Amino acid sequence: MALGLMALFFSATFSYGQYSTAEETIEYINDRLSHSFIQKIGKDGMVTINAPDQKILFRIQEASFNYNGQNHDDRVRVFCEDCIQHFEHKQLTETTGRQSFLCESEKEANEVINAFKYLKKIYSGGQTALIPADKKLKISDTTLGYKTVNEAIDFINDNLTHSMVTRIDDQGIMVINAPDETYRVNLKKAEFGYNDSDGTRVRIYGDFCLEEVEHGKRHNVISRQSFSAASRFKAYKVITALYYLKSAYSDLDPAMVPGLTNVSRNFTSNYTNIQEAIDFINERLSYSIVMNVDNQGNISINSPDDIYRFNLRDVEIYKAIRKKSGIDWFNVVINDGSLNGVMFECDECIKKYDDPDSYDTMDEQVFQCETSSEVKEVVKAFSYIQANIKK
Repeated sequence: MALGLMALFFSATFSYGQYSTAEETIEYINDRLSHSFIQKIGKDGMVTINAPDQKILFRIQEASFNYNGQNHDDRVRVFCEDCIQHFEHKQLTETTGRQSFLCESEKEANEVINAFKYLKKIYSGGQTALIPADKKLKISDTTLGYKTVNEAIDFINDNLTHSMVTRIDDQGIMVINAPDETYRVNLKKAEFGYNDSDGTRVRIYGDFCLEEVEHGKRHNVISRQSFSAASRFKAYKVITALYYLKSAYSDLDPAMVPGLTNVSRNFTSNYTNIQEAIDFINERLSYSIVMNVDNQGNISINSPDDIYRFNLRDVEIYKAIRKKSGIDWFNVVINDGSLNGVMFECDECIKKYDDPDSYDTMDEQVFQCETSSEVKEVVKAFSYIQANIKK
């Protein structure tokens, strides 16, 4: 009866192809789910799905939907920020941020995704506070496939393979739902790059710009994390979209996005200023990234687990080659051959941060390169920066 009243209420406003009411849309979805079915949707948008061994509940206004083909079958993925409740024998067993439902084909899965999105539109009517207003992006390139924040989020979710952006709030905090963790990313502080050290991934990094979140509460602050993409081509498409999203919440000029080093992929072969020298160095470091060098020579380097800060005026810079078996630089162990790196040495001036508010003091640190010739080039580029810091 409740569904019928809801259907009558909304039928005058919405229409979408083979269904125009909530009731018709639910029937359409149930015809295409192979092992589960929607039992009901309450007036508050709470969806109850009967699955083989459990009941699953979520508020449709808080959920997003995309295709999941990772298990060599065709599923509809529902994801959100810890809004999915799992019940067995009427007892709540866990709360999660994602759940997938099987369909017979990719075509039917995508039909269900569109139908869920339509239901979300219906049940969000009159509840605009639950869905932030879409924000236009200042983009002149009409070939990108997105013009607004929500369209860019959908684009990113279509090109990442295991993780999804669930929302961005008015302060530019982006929430990412990953397989084992939820992350909040401060877009104002974040940078985005390509990472092929372990598959094809998009790296988000910055000055402790990510928070690991559990059940809505922060439990760790980190400086980098990578997210799998379908291909190298798609990874760079995601990087571009992320920078346009950043431009909507920071002072980054969107007109500058196409020329950013992480977007343009133009390999830097020489340099005539400090920023070009930083780009030159970053393209040759294996695991670390120079984030910035200020006018006084203070440098911040983002490495796999820590951020290093020191003043370039205080250090000596050397070429370091280590041939000893089992050497471990940044948790990368080599048992044969050698590791090539750039050595920074001083009198306990290097601060290693594993947390924004605490650090260890060191008198040397090595940052790895792939080859001995790259080490030589990086040492020279750092020396150039040292020489051109304002006195």
